Amino acid sequence: MIFIPRWLFALTIYILIVYLLITLQPSLMFDSYGKPKEFGVGISEGKSIFAPSFAFPVIAILCYYISSIIQFIF
Repeated sequence: MIFIPRWLFALTIYILIVYLLITLQPSLMFDSYGKPKEFGVGISEGKSIFAPSFAFPVIAILCYYISSIIQFIF
């Protein structure tokens, strides 16, 4: 069995997810011009609770947590 450090596995997953989100530009995170939306709730069209400034750190934490679980299982 090949040993891959937990942080390296988490970093690889994180980079892949962020790359996909930036290239796909979902409407929850980006406006129609491709600019990231601001974090917040309100009437304004430029705000979202799934803004990249909030979502990317949360994704990083989840990737590390998932890699820890996978390493614990295997």
